[in-house]
Amino acid sequence: MRRKPEHVDIDYVKIPRDFLDPHCNVTLTADLVFVNGLPFLITQSRGIHLVTMEFATTRTAANLCKLLNRVVLVYAAAGLKIQTVMMDMEFQPLQDLMPNIVVNTTAANEHVAEIERRIRVVKERARAIINTLPYPKLPKRIIVELLYFVTMWLNSFPVKNGISQKWSPRELLKRHRLDARLHCRAKFGAYCEVHDEPTPTNTMQRRTHAAICLGPTGNLQGSYKFFCLSTGKS
Repeated sequence: MRRKPEHVDIDYVKIPRDFLDPHCNVTLTADLVFVNGLPFLITQSRGIHLVTMEFATTRTAANLCKLLNRVVLVYAAAGLKIQTVMMDMEFQPLQDLMPNIVVNTTAANEHVAEIERRIRVVKERARAIINTLPYPKLPKRIIVELLYFVTMWLNSFPVKNGISQKWSPRELLKRHRLDARLHCRAKFGAYCEVHDEPTPTNTMQRRTHAAICLGPTGNLQGSYKFFCLSTGKS
């Protein structure tokens, strides 16, 4: 369920084409990360340092290839091309499934240092948020959205050792920045009464229902996601 705010002006980020041209060929680092037993495919690009997180319902080579192709499309939309993906040895089956990309795997018992460090950061941020919440247990859907929430905000600030000290990874690819007036109106995990529109509308049925805020979607309108406590769905 999504909440639609009032109309606002869009603050587009203008990035010179000649700034991105030297970085149009992207090297990606990727790995699987487990949070509360749930697997996610995490990637980070060298230089740009954009982090992506995809919930892996299955860990088959076909599904991992599908998730990785989603990431490829994100960079392609910004005019960037992924040429090489650095991964652990367990991803070796992807070499035959992605002929247009060089899938470089490490030797046995070796790891890709950059993505391992990023995994640690993501887990620390997620752990910090979980320990501020009053709930003793969290459903799977909330854990998944928490990882997306952490990733979104990591991408929203310039990276110290990135290609730009002015623009964040999100601004480099999406061309718009988050607005505190829209995207910081409710905390992750906050209890909310969400507006509802029952059908038919001429009844005395309640117009709100209990939900937990899952953070902003990151779109231009500033929509929010919620976890419905009565249905267990988002």
